[in-house]
Amino acid sequence: MKRNKHKNINGWLILNKPQGITSNDAVVITRKLFDANKNGHTGTLDPFATGVLPIAFGEATKLIPFVENNAEKEYEFVLKFGAQTDTLDTEGTIVATSDKIPTKEEILRVIPEFIGKIKQIPPIYSAIKIDGKRAYELAREGKHFDIKEREIEIYDLKLLEIRPLHIQNFIKDMTKTGLANSTINHFKKTIGAVFNYMIDSGVIYQNPVNRIKCLKVKNNTLMRPLTIKETNKLLAVTKKHYPDFYPLLYIAVNTGLREGELFALTWDCVNFVEGYIVVNKSYTHGVLGSTKTGKERKVKISLTVTKFLKEWKMACPKSELNLVFPNANGNYMDSQNMMKRRFKPALALAGIDSIRFHDLRHTYASTLIIQQVPLPYISKQLGHSTNKVTLDTYVHLMPESAQLGDSLLENLYEDRGAGLEESNVRRFGT
Repeated sequence: MKRNKHKNINGWLILNKPQGITSNDAVVITRKLFDANKNGHTGTLDPFATGVLPIAFGEATKLIPFVENNAEKEYEFVLKFGAQTDTLDTEGTIVATSDKIPTKEEILRVIPEFIGKIKQIPPIYSAIKIDGKRAYELAREGKHFDIKEREIEIYDLKLLEIRPLHIQNFIKDMTKTGLANSTINHFKKTIGAVFNYMIDSGVIYQNPVNRIKCLKVKNNTLMRPLTIKETNKLLAVTKKHYPDFYPLLYIAVNTGLREGELFALTWDCVNFVEGYIVVNKSYTHGVLGSTKTGKERKVKISLTVTKFLKEWKMACPKSELNLVFPNANGNYMDSQNMMKRRFKPALALAGIDSIRFHDLRHTYASTLIIQQVPLPYISKQLGHSTNKVTLDTYVHLMPESAQLGDSLLENLYEDRGAGLEESNVRRFGT
């Protein structure tokens, strides 16, 4: 019979588990470290988590069930807005992003819902055991399984600290999504307003956003609208080489709709009788939401565009979502895939320097300006809140406006040649 050479150690070890190892790894390491005969852990921390992990040795292992069933647990966690991973934790791949930042009212309304006894279905990438194996292990192996709903009780939920580094990292991640710096600055401002409200409510004592600098905003003169010649060339090349992309491109340059608005456009929003498109939603970074302004607008379309859309409706791929521009599977188009496989190659074939898809919206606006379409009409088509927004955005596209103004000043009144003779000068009071 083999003799057990390990030491009979009894008691508890309170371990501050580091990131990168499982709870079971911690048990194996400590067992070897103390040359212990027997040990085990109570509670489970995911590999990416750090914190207190009680490890029982020897006779103390008999107490593990009692500790697990009766002990209260406390967690500290970092919450990050704007991204979803396939594992619902920091280790997964980002599968969706969102520019939706909760309002202060939404935050205050939701937090109480997590306090007390609630029903919960743990994610498949959790440490819950399924037939003796951790759920996250099965999930990473690609195996399918169900986790039953369970009741948990949360006694309290507090916002302990918001670090400027968290905000800085959030902004850094947002820059990688392709959002404009001005948009990101708007999100920063919104987050700052939420934290200011929390300060007023006594939840936190300082606003971490105040120490984060705004990103530099590029001047509008850097926009690159296409000329009419370039637009026609791009349309012709796309129609010949990328016919599946042509309808979206055609509507983009003829309506000025934003990329996300085009992706989210459904056939019920196209009025063929009166000739307009209702723009009321946007599909951006994998999330279906409202338009940039949060408002619905009607974009007038010409008879030619109306006819084009009628023909496209008969030919476009079937979509259960009723999308005007679905992908081959009938789902929402992927922006990065569209840019890589269609838009940039089409630009190259047309001999056009690389531009943003958003510049097609500027192309539409500049074309209307060249055609001397009234500013209020352009503003309405683009969905700008005021005419001033349109003017501030595109005033640099009107270089002739100053010369025109100078000319008009010379022709304000009919008596253009009249001069003043000294004898004809009359002063007030004389």
